[in-house]
Amino acid sequence: MAHARSTIRQAIVDALKAAGTAAGTRVYTEERITALAATELPAIRVATLDEGVESAGGSGGRAARMQLRTLTLSLTYISKTPTGYVDAVDTACAQIEVALANLVSAAIKDLEIARTQLDLDDTADTPLYTAAITIAVTYYTQQGSPASTR
Repeated sequence: MAHARSTIRQAIVDALKAAGTAAGTRVYTEERITALAATELPAIRVATLDEGVESAGGSGGRAARMQLRTLTLSLTYISKTPTGYVDAVDTACAQIEVALANLVSAAIKDLEIARTQLDLDDTADTPLYTAAITIAVTYYTQQGSPASTR
């Protein structure tokens, strides 16, 4: 049984792969532990940061209580190019935001962009520019059933 977090994370990966960003299908989760080669860039890395859980009420005893969950993820767009990287990353961020807007569904109650952190590493021959978009995904599960969303 997969936790709803896994299902939501995979839905985000699938949406980003289909979004048509410059990263194309180079969208990875934090499970990828090998470094990205220059030929694999641009890319997007999806990482789980944390999840908060609180009671959302309900009746019918302990098993019927609903839990409101807020899953926080980081979607990092990684680009390594000698010029034009700022505009390219801004364009990719816009494409990512559009892809995320289409994910709100019966399973995902809300998805908000919390912040975008930009970083430039120009210590190598070719600058590495990243945009880490932090998102908060709100969904419900029934207590004792973390695999299903409501």
